[in-house]
Amino acid sequence: MQALRDIAPYAALAAVALSLALLVLLLVLWSSVRRVRRSQLVVMGHHEQRDIVAHVESLDSQVRNLREAVEILTDQLDEQKRRLDHALTNRAIVRYDAFRDAGGEQSASFALLDDHRSGVVFSARSTPPSSPPSPAISAARTRTIRAACTSRRATP
Repeated sequence: MQALRDIAPYAALAAVALSLALLVLLLVLWSSVRRVRRSQLVVMGHHEQRDIVAHVESLDSQVRNLREAVEILTDQLDEQKRRLDHALTNRAIVRYDAFRDAGGEQSASFALLDDHRSGVVFSARSTPPSSPPSPAISAARTRTIRAACTSRRATP
């Protein structure tokens, strides 16, 4: 029993030393956890209380939704390109003298054609109402259609 009384102060001293070591370890771990939490706040922001895994899953879901939206928009763009083929994309204006004595190229023809060279030609003559049309009108319409077939509106 005497031996236990002699060892008791040493055991108490060892227990105090061990508890101090554990306290230091606790403080070190607490500061490192605090540092990790601060780093998470930098990544996630202050607006929500969730861990980094939930945040990454949320970002992954948002990226997946974005990819689906881009695919939908790409399909819609392809459809618009197909529809544009039927739009009036070729056009031209030709000014001419419908009557030999009028002068000044006061008449004009305007052609609107699609990619299949189908469309409409508008002609406007500037002359007195009693004057008969000359062959220059049909020649001007032909020039207008040829000019529209060679022109193309720039598409982005």
